[in-house]
Amino acid sequence: MLQRKLVTYPLIAVLVITAGFFLGLRFSHPASGLKNALGSATSSVALYRHGSSFAKGNIVIVNTGSKDLDPALAKVSTVSKDGVDIQSGPQIQRVDAKAIQGKLLIVIPFIGTLLSVVGL
Repeated sequence: MLQRKLVTYPLIAVLVITAGFFLGLRFSHPASGLKNALGSATSSVALYRHGSSFAKGNIVIVNTGSKDLDPALAKVSTVSKDGVDIQSGPQIQRVDAKAIQGKLLIVIPFIGTLLSVVGL
């Protein structure tokens, strides 16, 4: 019975993760960005939908161009033909629309702290 559970649960987890991947769901551990009531972005893990459909006011995962700050959790301020204005802190920054990885679905707090300790 125990052996069956040891095989079944990991298999179900792999199937769910694989299905989520094909549906465009991704996990990210932000290195910087917006804070929420449960802590900073670095102490969280973000579940987001990979893609390029976003609008003003959406919270997104974005590569800002700075190695130390990427990926960042940011709010879309303006969308234009030239690029996208994002706010990941006190300043607003313009990035290319291709730099946005996807739209935030949920933030899972505190797991990011464990990942930081491990070095991921």
